[in-house]
Amino acid sequence: MYGSRGKEEDLAEIIKNKLTSIKKVVEELVKKLRDGEIGMEEFDLRYNKLKHQMKALKELLRSLEH
Repeated sequence: MYGSRGKEEDLAEIIKNKLTSIKKVVEELVKKLRDGEIGMEEFDLRYNKLKHQMKALKELLRSLEH
């Protein structure tokens, strides 16, 4: 099929897509917070979970690119 380089590129693309979708979720959370749909405590809880996911994905992406 293809070598390991192709698989790494596919994985990198998947990770980038996941980071983009997390960014959209964060933007939606900010909008809900501004609109008063959720409180700061709920925002912090959700954002912190997403932040940890983003950090792990970024580290994985960096390791693939080097």
